[in-house]
Amino acid sequence: MKRKLLLWVLGGIMVVAVWSMLAASVTLKWTATATNNVNDEEDADVLEVEERKKVVRQMWDAYTHTHSVRLPNFWCQAFQAAYDQLLSDVPALRDAAVSDIAKMSLQFLPHTR
Repeated sequence: MKRKLLLWVLGGIMVVAVWSMLAASVTLKWTATATNNVNDEEDADVLEVEERKKVVRQMWDAYTHTHSVRLPNFWCQAFQAAYDQLLSDVPALRDAAVSDIAKMSLQFLPHTR
């Protein structure tokens, strides 16, 4: 009787151990894949982000200086969300806001080449 109970307990421990290893393996593969995709996107788009930063600055000038031009919703919403940062006296804060908007524009606006 004690041997049967011991076998059941050991069997249960083995099942839990195997299950934990499989679950951890799947999680690690998923995490590695997600991390690789983010790094690839960041590396591949450096030049395109720089080009988009120029566009962001041009659109910001149009947004702040020209009231007769109606900008698309994306630009208006982005500039409204980052307005305080874009008007900041701290250059690093302004540059970070421009960079963030440029990266968002890569996702939401068609690529122009």
